[in-house]
Amino acid sequence: MSTPTVRQDCILTLDSSGSTGTPKGVVWEHSTLATSVVTHGAHIGIKPSSRVLQFAAFVFDVSVSDIFASLTCGGAVCMPSEKDRLNNITSAIPSLRANWAHLASQQPVYTVTCLH
Repeated sequence: MSTPTVRQDCILTLDSSGSTGTPKGVVWEHSTLATSVVTHGAHIGIKPSSRVLQFAAFVFDVSVSDIFASLTCGGAVCMPSEKDRLNNITSAIPSLRANWAHLASQQPVYTVTCLH
């Protein structure tokens, strides 16, 4: 017999980088993820025509937005191979027909909404 999922159930955990010296885990409930992806997806302009490059490693919270906000808003998630993600992203983007990505440098985070 299966137990129905309720909004307070854990859906995922994210671990901090430990910038304070002590790594910490954060538990996300179903309701937290649902609220987050709907709000973020609309705010950052993800729509059914979006082909979102899933560039961030899965250990980073931005990957949650890349995947779940895209799917919730009707977009597609474009996942390069790990080899391409690390060594050949400039070829992977057009190959996957990605037109939206979260990309980061050492400093500010840049959101690219149109990749041509």
